[in-house]
Amino acid sequence: MVLKCSRPNQVHQYAKNKSKKCTERLKKIAKKYGLILDDDRNKELLQHKGRQPDAYHIFVLKEMKKVDAIASKAPKNALRKKSKSPF
Repeated sequence: MVLKCSRPNQVHQYAKNKSKKCTERLKKIAKKYGLILDDDRNKELLQHKGRQPDAYHIFVLKEMKKVDAIASKAPKNALRKKSKSPF
């Protein structure tokens, strides 16, 4: 069975800079790790169309808070390795 997706390929930004409720808190967490929301490591080409609802932004913020809590307890040298994803 082949599934067809009618969504175009678009650059998807995981932690968004367009959420009225979450952007400032997302920026604050990202900044602690030398990241900015417009960084290429926060983007990926996906089959995707349009904006996400507030629930998406809240989900991403909760996940970033969880990872931040874990990373805050890690040795400082463990945070120097850069990865593609900010999560």
